[in-house]
Amino acid sequence: MPYEIHYDISAVIIILILLYVFYTYKRFFSVRSKVYLAILFNSLVAIVLDLVTCYTIQYFPPELDIWNNLLCVVHITFTNSIPILYYLYIWLMTHVRTNLSTRKKLLILFISLYEFITILTSPLTKYVMYFDAGGSYKHGPGMTVLYIIGVLFVFAGLYQIIKYRKSLDIGQRSVSIFYSVVTAVTAVVQYFNPYLLLTGFAIAVSLFLTYLNLQNPLEFVDSNTGAYNRIAFKEIIFSKLDANQECSLVVVKITNIDSIKKQFGIENGYYIIRQYTKRLNEICKTRLLYHLFGCCYVFVCRNKKESFARIDAITNSTHHPFEVDTNQMGVNKIKYSPATELFLLENVLNLKKMSHITIDDIIGLVRFAVTQPVNNKNVINYIDDAVIRQYHTNTMVQKTVQYAIENESFEVFLQPIFDLRSKKFVGAESLVRLKDSDGNYIPPMSFIPDAEKNGDIFKIGDIVLKKTCEFINESHLSEAGIRIVNINLSMMQCMQDGIVEHLVELIKNYNVPINMIQFEITETMIENDPERLSKVLDDFDFYGIPVALDDFGTGYSNTSRLMHYHFAEVKFDKSLIDTAESDTGNLISLKYLMGMVKEAGMLVLAEGVETLDVSKKLESFGCDLIQGYYYAKPMPFSQFAEFIKSKQQDH
Repeated sequence: MPYEIHYDISAVIIILILLYVFYTYKRFFSVRSKVYLAILFNSLVAIVLDLVTCYTIQYFPPELDIWNNLLCVVHITFTNSIPILYYLYIWLMTHVRTNLSTRKKLLILFISLYEFITILTSPLTKYVMYFDAGGSYKHGPGMTVLYIIGVLFVFAGLYQIIKYRKSLDIGQRSVSIFYSVVTAVTAVVQYFNPYLLLTGFAIAVSLFLTYLNLQNPLEFVDSNTGAYNRIAFKEIIFSKLDANQECSLVVVKITNIDSIKKQFGIENGYYIIRQYTKRLNEICKTRLLYHLFGCCYVFVCRNKKESFARIDAITNSTHHPFEVDTNQMGVNKIKYSPATELFLLENVLNLKKMSHITIDDIIGLVRFAVTQPVNNKNVINYIDDAVIRQYHTNTMVQKTVQYAIENESFEVFLQPIFDLRSKKFVGAESLVRLKDSDGNYIPPMSFIPDAEKNGDIFKIGDIVLKKTCEFINESHLSEAGIRIVNINLSMMQCMQDGIVEHLVELIKNYNVPINMIQFEITETMIENDPERLSKVLDDFDFYGIPVALDDFGTGYSNTSRLMHYHFAEVKFDKSLIDTAESDTGNLISLKYLMGMVKEAGMLVLAEGVETLDVSKKLESFGCDLIQGYYYAKPMPFSQFAEFIKSKQQDH
């Protein structure tokens, strides 16, 4: 009976196309990619030999049976290696950080040796296959065992997919399950009908789908920058960590990316960046540049020598303008010099001290390092143990913040505000406080800036407002003479649509008089988005909620612009008060600034007052309110209630 070879011919065409695309398109050789390539080659050899043996078995004379035996042995060997490679591929896909256990390695080695020995000796033992006296090709009992082993490896891969399905996206799961089921089914069909050569075609189609969904080159390349992306970086860095291979990271931070986009437009800006990343690869004699985030790229180097060679190449290149072919931008060429800062992490293996390290940990460390102040842009910035310790501390603070958000365990302190006119405490400012696991307070500047960057400030702000309103309601502060409580509002909060309505709703939930809460907005809002500020002020005014300008005098001061807005109160920053205290010229400026604010109908509050002399001097300038350690420090709710009660009795 003739073999049905059309499926095998189609399979060969599909695999040849895959190999052509694999080698001509920009690709990334991860361990998983290498295993995929091995499956492609083994499949091609197995299917080609399947076709060849179909011919030789029928047409070779008996005296050439030795060649038939050799071809069949090679064909069966390559065919039975595919299920093992497939299982390894699935393992690599579902266990990025875990090596095969010694037990599994020994089991796979034993099965591989069993298959190789039984197939190789089969012409003598007739255990797997043989030719009878008439020259007909026959399967021995060992062929059944090989089929069973192959199907078991395929289903072992399927088990891994199901067990670790949460680590795969729907495309990865679908393709992997398709490969497993279709290959297993066609293997069974071909076992009972050996003349219908379906298995090779099923493997080829599955490899094609695998390429599109799991090995697609686009999966590893960042289209905007032309460099490899985080997925590729994850593959290479963890393969080195798991193999305990020394490697270093050279981080290139391009500091003027935003200006490039502004100058040439976003599309043309990315075009320039792609040309620059290509040039970085050329001058460093590699193609393995990875884009981690925003402005940061990284080379993974084998050792310190290679790291410094690339650093020297990049540093030397900065002395020569970068020439870009820009026909699409209206001119032939432009010369541009991307501004760069270089960072070096000398041995990534040191990071293995971090338990359960993830790709986010490594990228987080790099992100943390590149955001630290740089003293000299022309030197290497080392990501050393000191930086790693700072990053650990920062990470622990962030985890503490997340826990405090989930459990609403932030504390709120109140700092009393003294009225120089009535000589009474008439207000307070709510200040957020956070304890670490040891019970020590974490400085707000250690977590508030990050909270503003990642959006946690919205939840923190809500918690502070709710706890403050709850305390006002329960302690009857208005009866104790407290007319108003200030709460900080970050610029990020101000930028949100509907923020005023949201805050009003929270206040009303606690039956607190709407005008007893005063929100503080920093000067940066005037500098960055004056139009948005005007709208927010109008919305607050509509609901009758006063707004104070916080930190006036911290460097963004513009008195002419300040006069365009009407705040209920302007808070003069401690730095301005301290400067005026030690300098006569600044003291005169402070006096007239306060007079100008008062003439505009706004209250004047001085922050950070620590002595009676300063308080009296400010009072002579017409200052209305004082907030500082001379009168009272920030204190917990219970202590604040007792403090106000005692001061009221004293008065």
